[in-house]
Amino acid sequence: MKTADSRGSKTCSRSRLPTFSGAARSTVSVEREIFLRSLSGARPRGNVAKQLVRIMREVSYPAGETIFREGHHTGLIHFIRTGNVELTTPNAAPWHFSPPSVIGILDVLQGRPHSRTAVALADVQALAIRAEDWLEVLEDNFEFARESMLR
Repeated sequence: MKTADSRGSKTCSRSRLPTFSGAARSTVSVEREIFLRSLSGARPRGNVAKQLVRIMREVSYPAGETIFREGHHTGLIHFIRTGNVELTTPNAAPWHFSPPSVIGILDVLQGRPHSRTAVALADVQALAIRAEDWLEVLEDNFEFARESMLR
């Protein structure tokens, strides 16, 4: 996984998500909010979208890189912005995801290890959010949580 630091350069840290400052933060915030509002299903509105924008981080995976492995806990939910992802498990047909898709969310909500391995088929740009942050947003915003579960 590669993440963009405040200067836009790439880092390979899996444990540290990037932060932004100044004009870069403003541009990134607007882009993230537009993306989040474009998702089908439960669309975060107003303060929910702003709360998500503050805690989500840009991540990138080059084609062929594993995003997460079956049986492992990453603690992250990925909102795919660009690229294609394949989720596989032995003895089952692969699942394919392209923008705007969310991967890893069911495993996180059920508190279990990932049930499939996710691999970038093409370079992937995504927004990542830690499971505990996502659950806190849901806890603080009942209507959004309800919509998220029903769609």
